[in-house]
Amino acid sequence: MSQPQTDKPQRAALQDGLLKEVVRTEKAMLILCIGIAFLFWLLVKLNKTYTTTINLKTAYNLPFHKSLANVLPSDIDVEVKAKGFALLSRYLNNRKPTIALNINGNTKLISAQVLRKAIQGELSADIELLRLMPENIPVALENQGFKKVKIKVLLKNIEGRQLGLASPVQIVPDSVELVGSVSELNKIKEWVTDTLRLLPIVGEQTGGLLLSRSIYPHLKVQPGSVQYKTLTEQMTEKNIELRVKIRNAKDSIQLFPRQVNVVCAVGLSHFDEVDADDFEVVIDLNGVDLKRTNSLPLKVVKRPENVKLIAVQPDRVEFMIIKK
Repeated sequence: MSQPQTDKPQRAALQDGLLKEVVRTEKAMLILCIGIAFLFWLLVKLNKTYTTTINLKTAYNLPFHKSLANVLPSDIDVEVKAKGFALLSRYLNNRKPTIALNINGNTKLISAQVLRKAIQGELSADIELLRLMPENIPVALENQGFKKVKIKVLLKNIEGRQLGLASPVQIVPDSVELVGSVSELNKIKEWVTDTLRLLPIVGEQTGGLLLSRSIYPHLKVQPGSVQYKTLTEQMTEKNIELRVKIRNAKDSIQLFPRQVNVVCAVGLSHFDEVDADDFEVVIDLNGVDLKRTNSLPLKVVKRPENVKLIAVQPDRVEFMIIKK
């Protein structure tokens, strides 16, 4: 009587195993069917024709001793038509060719015909080229020139007025070599660095400093950086009495006050050297309607480079016109 009772759990376990196997088989069949459906869908999609835009980089081969006087595009947008297989193949191959365009001394325009020929050579035969953006590229050539100009350091004031430069910033090299079109070179009188931010410490400071980027894309600049060296020192406050000068006065002018006090911060090593001859404070009457005002702000038009201006007291003066 006990035998049938022991068979029941065995039959239940067998049935459960068979059920799980059926479920696994059904899942596998479902996944297989989905995969086959997706494959057919993908083949149908890839066999269709699409229109899309691709971006191609450009490079220009210039004649010897010639430079570009205008900005040429660094890339071209190309509208193409092709089947999905061709576009997918291009994407998988990760092809990003650069279109090389030859320019001779007589070139005034890179025509759409020349562009199409160069671009089609980089595209597979099953990709049809529809439209270019831009269609044509105007070219302006000039004689190539060489120029050497001084480098100017852009210096950010050291935080606080307790520190300053004991001597001007020295840089190596102190000039930059430029190669480009003559018209561009004629506009350049000096070349500036990136902003130099010195540490708020006393003593020698050295390091590298990049030159500013060119606003002319075809201008070649050498070198791209300089080495700097300078010395910072403690500064102290100094007061200097100055006589105000008058510019562009048509009549005799009487100022009140005539003397002003310039407050500045001077390095300890230069304290005794700095005097009134190193400064100039003016009022400028050019374009001033003397009937509408009787006071003007003061302008400091001359001061030593290693001096920090703190204040001019007073910062305005009153004036009176003296009629003869």
